[in-house]
Amino acid sequence: MSVSRVGTAEEEYLVFGKRFQIHAPQSLWASYFNYFSDSYEPAHQEQRALADTTVIRVRYIDRTDILSSITNSEKRVAFHLSSNYGHWNIVGYGDGHDMVLPEYGLAIQYFEDGHVDIFSHCPPHPRSMELVFHVARNISLYSLDRRNTLLCHASGVAFDNRIVLFGGNKGAGKSTLFIEAVSSGGAPFANDRTAIDISTGTATSWPSYLSYCEGTIGDYGHLTRAFLDYEQDSLSVGMKRWGTVLRRDYSQDAKRIIPPHFLTRALNRRYCQNGSIAAMVVPRLDPGLTTPFKCSGPLEMAALTPAEANALRMPQEDPDIPRWHGRGTTLSNTAGSDSGVALLRKLAVPAYRIEMNPKSGKEQFVSFLKTIMQ
Repeated sequence: MSVSRVGTAEEEYLVFGKRFQIHAPQSLWASYFNYFSDSYEPAHQEQRALADTTVIRVRYIDRTDILSSITNSEKRVAFHLSSNYGHWNIVGYGDGHDMVLPEYGLAIQYFEDGHVDIFSHCPPHPRSMELVFHVARNISLYSLDRRNTLLCHASGVAFDNRIVLFGGNKGAGKSTLFIEAVSSGGAPFANDRTAIDISTGTATSWPSYLSYCEGTIGDYGHLTRAFLDYEQDSLSVGMKRWGTVLRRDYSQDAKRIIPPHFLTRALNRRYCQNGSIAAMVVPRLDPGLTTPFKCSGPLEMAALTPAEANALRMPQEDPDIPRWHGRGTTLSNTAGSDSGVALLRKLAVPAYRIEMNPKSGKEQFVSFLKTIMQ
């Protein structure tokens, strides 16, 4: 499961296959769980949830008590990192399983039995609810069963629950292909991370945010609606805002990031949670290419170069999502980093290499999608 509501007694959710219960003094603490669960259709293929339940308990305490919980022995620890967004570079104080975020008035305790206590000053910081959801995303990410499952750096779209993945490093063009495919009738599936079950050839979406440069936002009407809707929504009060003017700027410095439910509202269509993989596309987008579109394939996954395979596979620890709590397992297969690449090459789905000029090759890309999905 990506994010789904379950249960009735408490606020209970499945996040990436792990069950969470939210015990809090106000329902607003579950708001981001609801935003994300509302962004997804029910799972197409039933998946077994992990047996244990993580209980997240939120309590209000005085801000001075939160600050006094920082001791000289605790060191600066990253809660979340980002090379593109300063407001997602969140660093606090921790000791390997606890975390204090003074800027947001939050203290987080992660216990051996898996439950989490979160202490917040009252009233809470406007961003606190988002960070509580991120605590759950982080825990679920590192709880993923690694025996036949790999976390891959891939976006994707769904056509009748058949998934086309676009895999590669940052800047490869995954997000551009994602939104072009969605604009051509595909359902959104994953923004940047996907769990792949090698044994079944299925994929599950990682619940992540929508990130685009202002130039691309302005190129697509539903992206424009989504990002400008965010700017004027009550959800973004007290949060990072960029303004309603979109520049014709396609650089990394002009990127914005929002929760995915703004896109689902603009599309009037929700994300697909999981499905069978129809194809793996390894793209290279470059506005300087003289040929609008070039495709090699279908190929076997074993034909991918080591560099291509390594770009698909996430490293042992997600560079943006540090395992600050020290729990769970690393993201690579337990047999070692090389085995993740070996497993990926055993995936029995067709692979395609494409080179595309994003200014002139989109029409041919859409034709390519229609051909491989026939």
